Amino acid sequence: MSLAEDDTEAFEEPVPSTARTLRRLYLILFLRGGARTWRTTSYLTSLSVPLFIYACFGVLLTLGLWTQPIFAIAVYLHAATFIFLGMFMAGSAGEVLFNSVEADTLLFRPIEPRTLLSAKVAVLTQISVCVAWALNAAGILAGIAAADGGWRFLPAHTLSTLLEALFCCGCIVLVYELCLKWFGRERLEGWMTTAQVTLSASVVLAGQLMPRLAFPYGTLLPDSSRQWMFLLPPAWFAGLDDALVSGGSFSSWVLAFLACAGTGITLWAALGKLTADYGRGLQRMADVSQPSSGVEPARRWGRRLLATPPLSWWLRHPAQRAACLLTFAYLLRDRDVKLRVYPAIAPIAVIPLVTLWREPGARHQSFTGFAIAFAGCILGLVPLYTLDLLRQSQQWRASELFRLAPLAGPAELCDGARKAVLLVLVLPLFAVLTAAAWTQGLGARMLLLIPGLVALPVYSMMPCRNGDTVPLSAPPKTGSSVNRFAIVTVALLGNFIIAGVGAAALRFGWFWYFVAGEFLLALPLYISMKRSLARACWQPIT
Repeated sequence: MSLAEDDTEAFEEPVPSTARTLRRLYLILFLRGGARTWRTTSYLTSLSVPLFIYACFGVLLTLGLWTQPIFAIAVYLHAATFIFLGMFMAGSAGEVLFNSVEADTLLFRPIEPRTLLSAKVAVLTQISVCVAWALNAAGILAGIAAADGGWRFLPAHTLSTLLEALFCCGCIVLVYELCLKWFGRERLEGWMTTAQVTLSASVVLAGQLMPRLAFPYGTLLPDSSRQWMFLLPPAWFAGLDDALVSGGSFSSWVLAFLACAGTGITLWAALGKLTADYGRGLQRMADVSQPSSGVEPARRWGRRLLATPPLSWWLRHPAQRAACLLTFAYLLRDRDVKLRVYPAIAPIAVIPLVTLWREPGARHQSFTGFAIAFAGCILGLVPLYTLDLLRQSQQWRASELFRLAPLAGPAELCDGARKAVLLVLVLPLFAVLTAAAWTQGLGARMLLLIPGLVALPVYSMMPCRNGDTVPLSAPPKTGSSVNRFAIVTVALLGNFIIAGVGAAALRFGWFWYFVAGEFLLALPLYISMKRSLARACWQPIT
């Protein structure tokens, strides 16, 4: 064989598809979470622990749905899936869709924006479907065992869950693209954060309101006269299940049509109509510089606030005050941090507000005590979830300055970031919860917020105990959102227990004994984690 023939055969080898290569690379990057070593395991192996936690949560959810009608099972499953997927995508989509380092690498290559966006959406959908199916595995068994169910529920619910994941992902992308299209360069950052927070909160709001509108007064009997449920996406996919499995009513077929049409229109707009705006938005986001006006007044205002009692008594160490002020600045001004933090915690903040909402005329008032106690326990999830997000930053290399300071370890910096989160995020949320409970006429049961406040210091110290929450000290890790939310899911189960026992204790007259026991349990845990943080040393730079 001649040399020319060898060259011809070399050129005839198939060129790898750009779209397939991008999907593979984005999936690896997502699972690596920013690590510098390649993972050789599959994505199911990498997500095995989080998926197991979601499956356990799905089992607990399904226990109350066994032997119920198909529509009742589907409504609760899709409502829970909508909440979980909304919270997961809210914490992941911003970093996946808009990464400044990626813009410097890919914008100079001949890659169409549609190909780039489709690869990212495919990865988000792939991970979301795994989470959704793990959450719905037990529910599928309940649907098969239902009187009006059967084996047809398996393919029907699999299809509806896939459409629901595509719909959630399409909504997230669509909101970003509309912000890029409608708002100018100067207002782009703030409006994108606002729109993303609004969307993530709306997803959880729809998931929580859906069961209440479809099944009034805490029952599992559908009320077809409630037309508001046609506006909530979880009802669409539940109607699709009911229509495909049991034939359903006319309302179920209307909901099924809305599910298919809504998903199709959202994907068409996000991946087709507005793709060009996404490409221009990547360039615009890479070129946007932070404005300098108003920085010094904001810094002076922050310093004066932290130097005023009682905050000055609480932040005695200079390193704590510096870390707290730095966290203030990034939470209020930095686009990358705001786009990562606020959409991720917005769903957590919405959960207690919806829990406290009582429908006029409702008779199921026995749930009110648990609702207030659970709302107070949710406060602890905010620092538990946020501190790891604040540790990540695009400017993480500048954190080498922390090691040059005369500090024996990262304890004071972690403590300063923790206290900043309590001041900026937890304290306003507590004020809103108190006002919401008071306006609902629940002032007599405000004592049920105390168990959550007792557990709050423990929750806030948990991510800090090994000195791992130095603010802005690590590169962004997109793949960690699944594991992080799995931890929050476990904490939610703990909150259910605390809230349930607290509500029962107030009802039967031993509330203060419960608070004293919780305090005696929380105090040594807090002191132990505080000492562990004080002993933490600087980790070597890898």
